[in-house]
Amino acid sequence: MTDSQENMSQELAELAALYAAGALDEKERESFEARLLSGAEDVANALSPLLPIAESCFKDAPEVAPSSNLKNRLRKLPEKDKSGERVTVVRNH
Repeated sequence: MTDSQENMSQELAELAALYAAGALDEKERESFEARLLSGAEDVANALSPLLPIAESCFKDAPEVAPSSNLKNRLRKLPEKDKSGERVTVVRNH
């Protein structure tokens, strides 16, 4: 795997994790969902193992706005969520 392919794969994994946690901003979410709906196998493969984990982690949690400290810590991990939006859990029903 080339560096470029590895970077793209890492970026997709990060986007899938943020999507499963409901942490993408509207533009990123719409772009990710468009790729998913287009039938892109790499997107579906990256997302499918994460949805049950997100479901079990957040199923009983109330929806709340994250603290600025938490947002800053999360931004340092994948460095993708810049929205400041409330985190919404995506549940696969």
